[in-house]
Amino acid sequence: GAVLLSPAGRPFWATLGGYVDTTTGVGNAYPLFANYPNPVRHASPEWVQAGEETLLRFRDEGNFLILPRETLPRRASFTLECEIRPETAGDQPILVGGIRERQHGLALRIVNGCLQASFVDQDFQSHLFTSSLAIPAGEWSRVKVRYDFQSLTLSVNGKEEAFPLSLPANNVSYGIIGGWNQKWFQGDLRKLRIVHQAE
Repeated sequence: GAVLLSPAGRPFWATLGGYVDTTTGVGNAYPLFANYPNPVRHASPEWVQAGEETLLRFRDEGNFLILPRETLPRRASFTLECEIRPETAGDQPILVGGIRERQHGLALRIVNGCLQASFVDQDFQSHLFTSSLAIPAGEWSRVKVRYDFQSLTLSVNGKEEAFPLSLPANNVSYGIIGGWNQKWFQGDLRKLRIVHQAE
């Protein structure tokens, strides 16, 4: 399937490798990337059955999943949780809130083997949060991000690091998992969960 369903209803259904308006029924087909690769084998990550679990596998350049606008709310607290298993040890994106070449809120990346976050606030200021939380290649890591307008807390496998942050995001944005222009995630994703409160 090309859709990742949500118990929150159709406005929050994610789209695999396509335009979110075709899934949610709202919005328009605004270009998501400034430098999307051409050609690609397929834009959608692959559904993989691993025992009793189902996961999404990002292996090819151009694989992405898009969350509708306000899935990560601009002016409300939120918690994001997922498990990822990078295939390679290189620097790569996990999630970016943005459109085309512009980031409009939270971004998560693996940099030097550790989780790194950045955030563009309502004053157009960019904040960079570099953690020592390791995400090794070939292993499952449980990632959690919590924002309560006092701090942004990053967690990997139960270890936490918190950073002061108190402003809304720059704008409403799509949440793009798997790629951002010239950088692409290589690995597996499972157990994605987002709630609009700080847990």
